[in-house]
Amino acid sequence: MKNMTSLPGRLLSVAVLVIAGTTFAWAQGMTIRSGHAGHWYSLDRSGEGWVLELRDAGNAWLYWFTYDGQGRQRWLTAAGQVVPDGDGGQRIDFPQLVVTRGARFGAAFDPDDVVREDVGSASFRFDDCDNGQFSYSAFNQSQSFNVQRLAHVMGTRCETPHGVTGREVAGHAGQSGSWYDLAHNGEGYALHWSSPNQAIVTWYSYDGQGNQYWMLGTGQLDAEGRIHFPDVHATRGARFGAAFDPDDVERFAWGELTFELACDGGSASYASVLPAFGAGAFDLTRLTSLHEVACPWQRPKLIDLYELSFTELQVDHGPFVAHIEVQNISDDGLIVATRKKENGRSEVLKATVDKAEWEVIADQALRGMDSFALISPDGSSIFSTRHDSSTVRDAKPSVWSEGVWSLIDEAALLGARMDGASPNRSVIVGRKRNETNAGDRPWKWRSSTGIELLGVSDEIGGGTPRAASDDGGVVVGITVRLINGMPRRPAVRWMDDQPPELLRDNDGHELAWALSVSSDGGLVFGVDQVVPSANHPNAGQAWWWQAPGRMAYLGTPDDAVIHYYAPFWVADVTHDGNMVVGSYANDQTAGSDAYIWTQHTGIVSVSRILHESEIASDWTSRSAVSVTTHGDRILLSGSVEATRPGELSVMRAAVIRLMPRNW
Repeated sequence: MKNMTSLPGRLLSVAVLVIAGTTFAWAQGMTIRSGHAGHWYSLDRSGEGWVLELRDAGNAWLYWFTYDGQGRQRWLTAAGQVVPDGDGGQRIDFPQLVVTRGARFGAAFDPDDVVREDVGSASFRFDDCDNGQFSYSAFNQSQSFNVQRLAHVMGTRCETPHGVTGREVAGHAGQSGSWYDLAHNGEGYALHWSSPNQAIVTWYSYDGQGNQYWMLGTGQLDAEGRIHFPDVHATRGARFGAAFDPDDVERFAWGELTFELACDGGSASYASVLPAFGAGAFDLTRLTSLHEVACPWQRPKLIDLYELSFTELQVDHGPFVAHIEVQNISDDGLIVATRKKENGRSEVLKATVDKAEWEVIADQALRGMDSFALISPDGSSIFSTRHDSSTVRDAKPSVWSEGVWSLIDEAALLGARMDGASPNRSVIVGRKRNETNAGDRPWKWRSSTGIELLGVSDEIGGGTPRAASDDGGVVVGITVRLINGMPRRPAVRWMDDQPPELLRDNDGHELAWALSVSSDGGLVFGVDQVVPSANHPNAGQAWWWQAPGRMAYLGTPDDAVIHYYAPFWVADVTHDGNMVVGSYANDQTAGSDAYIWTQHTGIVSVSRILHESEIASDWTSRSAVSVTTHGDRILLSGSVEATRPGELSVMRAAVIRLMPRNW
């Protein structure tokens, strides 16, 4: 899949494209989800394929576009049921594969001519969201294929309950489904939006002699809001079943097709380059809708996707004891925190959500900006920076494991301070003071290589790395550059041994503050532009960046206050980059509020989520500081108004637990 051409090219050349096969384990099937809908094919059978629709949680509809024994096109349909498959898995059984014949194309079509025949059965099962198996018994043959996804359906969900970053959803997603003309019962269209700008259509019909015929095309909305498919193709030549050879498939131009659709009806017009088909038009009525994709599609609320719980932690111990500052949370709910001591140092503590008793794990000599700690997802290791004196030069990145603190690298560089890590904590990143005191030099650490200096260039002489991919191949962070006499902090990405690069948005503006990265390094997250401007439509907003020309801003909640001097903040992301947590200025409390962002829900304030969940909270300010690997726990830090004399506020901390609904 990854080595194929762009999606339009893939779909239009699916009849002739051959790719080396990949072997997939026939493991236990997974739960069937709405996101399993879409186009599927087998790598070594390019030229035929399947269109799968999930109509609800238990029922499916299948189109199989293939060939008969003489090289003519054939298409089969089937209604399916979701059934158990092994220990906790599911599959879709199609007890009746139906083939038709007899009707004529266009004005000569008569639904009474359609002959339907039950020819066999089939089943679909899936190893994950993009790979599975198709099995059938029909026309005196039985086969099973490994299948791979060719295209998603916009608005469906598979990998996560809340969507995938970059897989945007538009209101017209709900047009996806099957459509037909009431006067042409026996033929129809499967229309699926794969993205806001691309639709895929398969038209299941007949030729002038009553033989089955199918056409395939990709299209997009035109200036009038119509869906135009300018290059619809047909195929011929291959044989059904075991005799199938992708080299036999011939693809040829058929014509063009245009839809005008509302949610429940519309029209279609066509013009073929083949004289036997000519031109014409149809009225359209919806035949099927897709599971979890309403028309028009609207963003779900987070509480529609998750059930929430809210557990406060004891972090304030009275006026004479410094409060505990929560830092990070592991996947099983172990929290690491720091607390200032009277001598200006800090100590590292840990506690679990269900047992809010803080345990001092070491009198770690932290100081100033270094007084933070990170915990590994499994809770076995805690990372921080230790100082044996009051100078920056004695900084020592350290790890706590099995009850002992030790240096991450015995040959640690002078003044090598920790500033971040990879999601799995196998890579630690930071900066060190140059011996000449001429700025900071970025570094990364892996157990296999120790500390390595990151590259610099004439444009990027140093910087502060903030995060890394799990393999260390991608590191992101910031550098400092004077612009009009002001220090600015452009976003930087280091990739393997390549020179560092600055990141820009889709309009060419330099991005600032790269703060997080997904575990595979493919998604970078940060905040704002390098040169703040109230005139920028996304001033101060957080963003995700995937590749040049592919990025987006996260938007703003209704109560957000965006000033170029007080932008949003990205605190943490899930390992796959599909959930972002952070904070922003809030005009309701003159403080800050935490936010959660996902592709489907957009950016939502935690105060709104708690209100919608009927969870009372008297906090006047809150920030999200950490999220677990899979996004099921979010660690919050905040404050309430003080009631003790001489105090302005009292610190608070809590954990939000997200439990998927119907997942």
